[in-house]
Amino acid sequence: MRQDLLMGIDVGSTSVRSAVYDIKGRLLSIASCGTEKTMDENGFSETALLQAVISNCNEALEKVEGDFHLYGIAVACIGCGTMLVNKNGKLVHTKGDYHSIAKKFYEQTDSHDVFNITGYVPNEGTIAFRLAAHTGEEIETVLSYADYVAFRLTGEKRREYSTACSMGTWDNHNGRWWDKLFDFTGVDRAKFGTVENSGTLVGTVLPEIVARSRIPQGTLVFTGGHDYLTSAFAAGCDSDKTILTSPVHLKSWHLSTISPGSARRITPTPFDLSLIIMSYRANSASKQKATVQGKPSG
Repeated sequence: MRQDLLMGIDVGSTSVRSAVYDIKGRLLSIASCGTEKTMDENGFSETALLQAVISNCNEALEKVEGDFHLYGIAVACIGCGTMLVNKNGKLVHTKGDYHSIAKKFYEQTDSHDVFNITGYVPNEGTIAFRLAAHTGEEIETVLSYADYVAFRLTGEKRREYSTACSMGTWDNHNGRWWDKLFDFTGVDRAKFGTVENSGTLVGTVLPEIVARSRIPQGTLVFTGGHDYLTSAFAAGCDSDKTILTSPVHLKSWHLSTISPGSARRITPTPFDLSLIIMSYRANSASKQKATVQGKPSG
């Protein structure tokens, strides 16, 4: 009997993974490699990263027994990072002194306002400053690591909501790119694109990817999400008024969360969400099971 399967790809800080699940969410296989194998002196290598993703997908699918139908793939990633793409889809690395631009901005912007609006403390390396100072090849699109992998698999560009919130450029209160930052730097918001919810269809896997892999022709690729959110969901935080309680060493974090369908109404800041992933991952590392308890939020 043919199995209906789902695949998840995770671009992490220590490893790049591919995992196969059945439609009930049961893990069937997983493959991974060290993130360092996907990088060069400038960061992620477009060639090495794609090859690692394809190799992991092949290995994970080879472990699946019997006939299967791969319904779809979604890609998740760490936050705070970007892949800058030119009009031909090639990676571009920024050049120019962005520190002076950042310094002027922060001289007239209270650090508490920065944190309150974006969920991040002031950072001179924020992508808007680097783009404002860039003097090299024209950059057409700013993508997260996950959005970039989805682009390489399908040829289509999408900007997923939760990873957009992780770059220090998103106004969490108004649900748009931060006007003050973009007006000050003069960076074109169009480079960042229109954000879309996790689970949005990106496209189908390209024929050249099919030819290099065990991924079946016609497989759909969807936007995934920031690892904070996806790990919280995996830990069971999938409804309103849910608390993730996870003791780690001598500390314990208690986080109120909201259902995925509520994300547009109330979006926890990336800082709040980071506590979820920190506690969840630490528990996983110590091979302890995270406990999820219902508790009123507030």
